[in-house]
Amino acid sequence: MWFLLAMFWCRMFYNLLYKVIKQIPGLIELYLVITSFVMFAIINSFPEFMQSANFQCFINGIYSMFYFSLGHLANMLIKKSHVFPVNRLLINSVTIVLAIICITLCMGESDMSTFRQHIVYNVLASVTVTYLLYCLCNRIRVNGDRFLSWYGCLSLVVFCIHTVMFRILPIDRVFEILFHTTNHYIVNSFTVIFHICVTILFCKISEKIKVLRYLFYLK
Repeated sequence: MWFLLAMFWCRMFYNLLYKVIKQIPGLIELYLVITSFVMFAIINSFPEFMQSANFQCFINGIYSMFYFSLGHLANMLIKKSHVFPVNRLLINSVTIVLAIICITLCMGESDMSTFRQHIVYNVLASVTVTYLLYCLCNRIRVNGDRFLSWYGCLSLVVFCIHTVMFRILPIDRVFEILFHTTNHYIVNSFTVIFHICVTILFCKISEKIKVLRYLFYLK
């Protein structure tokens, strides 16, 4: 649940920073990006003990604030600029291709956090993949409202089974043995697909069993 704490402290820090910076004339969103980047860089230079669990929620909040400010700036620029349909199609295509490349690179790593130190890649991956997810979610919302509503009502079930599989069961090790390979692209891809399938199956089972319906507050 670390990302919920990160989101909370991100908004807290961001709101405080916004109140201070808005007093300065000029493009407030750009000032926020620069300031949050400086904070991002300073934290990266901290000793290892500052990365301990005692400080992690605050540190993740400040890391997240940098990307949040980038999104705020991008949203403001999109609203103020006029992009022709042809250029918009080109921008969308390039962004989606870059997002797929970033996802592919991440899937080749056993620990995606290794990219944290590579700020340029990190920003590129964050912006492009977020935009790709935004496009996919808009498409799914048009064609899959019913599925999303059902899946959303079962969020406790999803969190439960995800925690068990991700933290307790060594599913990736099973695929390493099964396919006789340690290639992260193969192992991680099959692990993700397996997690999705098992999660949906567990959601279906939870709806049928009375004890699980009671446990997860399902009507």
